[in-house]
Amino acid sequence: MVEMSKRSQLRKTQRMERFEPHIISTDETILQDKLWVILYYALDVLDGNAGLVALWHEKEGLFIEKVSYGLDSYDIDQLRPLLQEAIPDLTDSKQNFGLLSQLDPNAQGLTTTQKKYDPIIAAPLEIDQKMIGLVFVLRPYLAEPFKMSNQRLLSSFALLLSASIHNTLLVYQLAEKQYKIDAILAMSSDGIMTIDPKRCIISFNTGMERLTGWKKSEVIGRHCFDVLRISDSKGVNLCQTICPIAEGVKGFCNFEGVITSKDSQKVDVTMSYSLARLPTGELWAAVANIRDISRLLRSEDLGSMLLARVSHELQTPISIIKAYASTLTRPDAHWDEKTFRDKLQAIEEESDRLSGLVNKLLYTSRLEVGEFSLNRLLFDLPEQVQKVAKRFAGQTRIHKIEMDFPPDFPPILADPEKIEEVLTNLVENSVKFSLEGGTITIKGEVSDNRVLVTVADEGIGIPLRDHDYVFTPFYRVEYGSARRVKGTGLGLYICKTLIEAHGGRIWVDSALGKGTRVTFSLPHTG
Repeated sequence: MVEMSKRSQLRKTQRMERFEPHIISTDETILQDKLWVILYYALDVLDGNAGLVALWHEKEGLFIEKVSYGLDSYDIDQLRPLLQEAIPDLTDSKQNFGLLSQLDPNAQGLTTTQKKYDPIIAAPLEIDQKMIGLVFVLRPYLAEPFKMSNQRLLSSFALLLSASIHNTLLVYQLAEKQYKIDAILAMSSDGIMTIDPKRCIISFNTGMERLTGWKKSEVIGRHCFDVLRISDSKGVNLCQTICPIAEGVKGFCNFEGVITSKDSQKVDVTMSYSLARLPTGELWAAVANIRDISRLLRSEDLGSMLLARVSHELQTPISIIKAYASTLTRPDAHWDEKTFRDKLQAIEEESDRLSGLVNKLLYTSRLEVGEFSLNRLLFDLPEQVQKVAKRFAGQTRIHKIEMDFPPDFPPILADPEKIEEVLTNLVENSVKFSLEGGTITIKGEVSDNRVLVTVADEGIGIPLRDHDYVFTPFYRVEYGSARRVKGTGLGLYICKTLIEAHGGRIWVDSALGKGTRVTFSLPHTG
């Protein structure tokens, strides 16, 4: 073997300066298959019976063998010192070293498992005049040495190998860029879709799924006008009147409209189209950016809306209290004891409701400015859940409330009162929004150093586009039967604030008409 020397170390340093090495990071299977085929044909043409392709690895600072022929693992181990020193010198040299013995006077050929090699030929692999690897071919000991014509042939195969590596790198880089673009589009809060000249949907990002309720797999290949059903505020079908694709619009255009979601809900949107056309004028593709402005329209009058909502919630119990009080104080009426007691009880219940609403508003104000503290104690969460479940089970006849906790559920360190408040709000929501009853399940799970609690119902559900907003204060889902449910829109906001104060998080998983699952996580003591 060729021994390391000061001279060879200097040559290695000079080579590394020349390499300006690239890191080769591609699909290993595809790349290796291509390299192996080219190496096989090189050996056939050059009458070699062993060969190897190695690529430079920047992080390791050495050549890493990628594919070989006629060599087993022991042979490659024997070749490694040669691979790092002598063979790179051979590719740099202007001399025709046809024998290993010419590379080093002490080397009398290369002995591997049961073979001995001496004639050797090597060529660099280059991309943009930068060495990224090498290929070499071996013949049996005492075989005819390689000639300059063989060197030229191997250089041709080296070009093929380099081109194959380069093309694979380009494919990888394009795939990586496409992945990044897809990731960016997926994270966009706006809906983005691509449409072909026939108005069929080519791509559909996560924002579009949230906005429309359609899954990507359900719409690819379908006509955009069948999916979105865009109209103006008066119900006129805009897909038939001002579609920029059908009208041959060039460049960019914008307009506002109303789309109809999968669950038949109307959503106010702005639509921005970018239309790419060929020099002939034919459409190549169109990109539509769709933004939900229904919340913006709603927020423009947010102050008066909140005032109206809060006023309504407060006015209802006040009106009932006033009506019963006026009835009881009529001088011309004589009430029996039972009627008198019933009306006083109704006044008491509505007074409690009024007090609860006021307290919730005041409590929300304190939460917003952080004016609350946590009294953390180690307690049994399933026991707390059972307490809440029992209380609500006694208040409803059309709902069944179940618990599902493992027997070894760990204790948690938290504020019991605050966690009870969270559970109360979640179960109360499930009861209110399950208008036809059904089962409400409170399930506990353990995941690493956290516990998960899920409150699931079989109620009316929440549209996907509302999932990101249900935890904001005063936000209420405004559609169909949800409008009949009374409330201030503060319950989930309070839950989020309290759970996050404990170092946990809370999220919702729901689909219209298929119930709702609200899950929160909390750290546990282990």
